[in-house]
Amino acid sequence: MIHELLQLIKPEYLIKTYGAIAIFAVLFAETGLMCFFLPGDSLIVTAGFFCAIGMLNISNIWLLMLGMIIMTILGDSTGYLIGNRVGVALYDKPDTWYFKQKYITQTREFYAKYGNLAIIVGKFVPIIRSMVPILAGVSDLSYRRYITYSCIGAISWVLSMGLLGYFLVQLAAMFGFSQDTVRESLHYIILTVIFLSLLPPIWGALKARKNS
Repeated sequence: MIHELLQLIKPEYLIKTYGAIAIFAVLFAETGLMCFFLPGDSLIVTAGFFCAIGMLNISNIWLLMLGMIIMTILGDSTGYLIGNRVGVALYDKPDTWYFKQKYITQTREFYAKYGNLAIIVGKFVPIIRSMVPILAGVSDLSYRRYITYSCIGAISWVLSMGLLGYFLVQLAAMFGFSQDTVRESLHYIILTVIFLSLLPPIWGALKARKNS
C-alpha cells in the first residue's frame, strides 16, 4: 500500500496508468484540498511532454491546457469555500506529519507581502499554492476579487509549465537530442523546475532567519 501511495507522486506513473483523468484530479486536489505533496509542477510539465510525443489519451495540447486550467480554477474555488466555512479551525489545529502550523505562517507572510499578486505568484510556489485558497477564504477577501486573480494565476501557471513540456521535443531536436534522451532526462528538468519554484520561499525563510 505504501508503494502504491508513493507511486501517486510520480508524474510518469500517474499519466501512464490513469491518463488525463489523473492530471485533472491531481491539480484539483493540490489546489482545492491542501494536498501539497502532489506533483503539480512536474505533472503539468510531464503532461505537456507526453502530449507532444503522443503518449497521452488527449492529443490536442490546447484541449489538455483548457482541462488543466479549469480543474485548477475549480480547485481554487473549492479551497476558498473550505477556508470560508471551516478554515478558522486550522489556526488551532496541532502539527501532524501532514499539516504544520508553519505552512499557514509562511503563506500568510507571503500573502501579506504580495497582496493580490500572491494569488498569481503563489501558483508557481509549492505548498503556498495549496494554502493560498484556504487563507483567501478565511480572510475578508471577496470571492469575485479572489477568483479574478486566481484565473490569471491558473492560466499563467498551466500554460507556462505545460508548454515548456510540450516544446521540449522541438528544443531537443534543435540541439540534436532524441525524444528518448529527453524522456530519460525529464526528471532532471522537472527537478530544476521545482528548485526554481522553491527559491522564493527558501529566500524568504533565509531572510527571516537572518532578521531574527
